[in-house]
Amino acid sequence: MSDLEAQPVLFIPDVHFGNLQRAGQVFTFNTEEIEREGSVLVKRMFRPSDEDRCPSPHKQIKEETHKRVLLYVRKEMDEVFDALMLKSPTLRGLMDAISEKYGLATERIAKVYKKSKKGILVNMDDNIIEHYSNEDTFILNIESYAEAYKITLMEI
Repeated sequence: MSDLEAQPVLFIPDVHFGNLQRAGQVFTFNTEEIEREGSVLVKRMFRPSDEDRCPSPHKQIKEETHKRVLLYVRKEMDEVFDALMLKSPTLRGLMDAISEKYGLATERIAKVYKKSKKGILVNMDDNIIEHYSNEDTFILNIESYAEAYKITLMEI
């Protein structure tokens, strides 16, 4: 039995209807607009006005603050590592963390170097420190000369 004269009607099963509700795409039916055309009942869908809709919560923009970096350092003769929490991944943040942990005046830290596994000695800068990952490990060497400190971090 084929009904070739009836208007086709879109069927939305409950499974899909639930997804539409979660996505905020629910259409409501206005009962005043239900019409009868011949023997077919036609429903017109409309979007609710701005007054009827609940305002969607505004997305909160998360400020991209400097990420904190945790480094493990130990002096060459020590067995146990100390944790240095860099509040910002910058040379200044590293100097502040070393100063706080080892009781050095930040102003007296003259140079900070990094010695790679290949033995290459590099002047530290913000760019190098930005690329450190949490829990990177180093051997810390603090040398005192002429009322200043030279700090070398050797990769392990």
